[in-house]
Amino acid sequence: PAAAHEWLVDCYRMRVDDEERWGGGNLRGLYDPGATPKSVCADFLIFCRLAVEAGCVPERWDWQAFLRIAAKLICYAFEKCDAQEKYGTENVFSVEMGGRSLRATGEQIFGSSILQFDASPAEERITDEVMGGPLLREGLFERVGGLKPWRWLAETLKIPHRPGFDDMSFFDFGGFSGGKGQGANHHSAKGNYDSSRGTKTQGGKGKATKGKGKGRGAKGKSHANRY
Repeated sequence: PAAAHEWLVDCYRMRVDDEERWGGGNLRGLYDPGATPKSVCADFLIFCRLAVEAGCVPERWDWQAFLRIAAKLICYAFEKCDAQEKYGTENVFSVEMGGRSLRATGEQIFGSSILQFDASPAEERITDEVMGGPLLREGLFERVGGLKPWRWLAETLKIPHRPGFDDMSFFDFGGFSGGKGQGANHHSAKGNYDSSRGTKTQGGKGKATKGKGKGRGAKGKSHANRY
């Protein structure tokens, strides 16, 4: 069970990286320049609710144990090379050969390819529900373990220093903090972290250039602007 819990958490973390890298520079979760513990928790909640709806979470899922693992990992970046090192392989086509893939599972959960700039109807609906009021409110957590473990997660998460993000000012991001819907194409060197220890392995300077884009991720609004 612990391995399955960590694998699903890594599925989320890789999707966050994929959307920044391949999805038009969409910055969500940890990669949102204005990320807070509650905004990261909200983004992870959207993922978990989508995963349940997509049938990717077994009925007897220990949400409390799962969120304990998530608390240690979702505030650290996780790229394809990290997945290959950790699991030996990561290939979206592995599913066709009877294997599994973090990226392919993420696409199944979100209902959209990493190259698809628009959110799926399911993602838009759940994002609207999560972002439509205070995060820690009844009704959002019925199928994902209840309010209590999520309250613990929101109060436990710590956002580490993120080279390439935290060292930049508002103007370094073109006066913008959010996703595709505000028409920005970001190419930010966020700095990479070891998936288990959270130690910096490399970093760099980032830049942002304005462009034309379509909405995604809370209809183009940063979760951090809400929480």
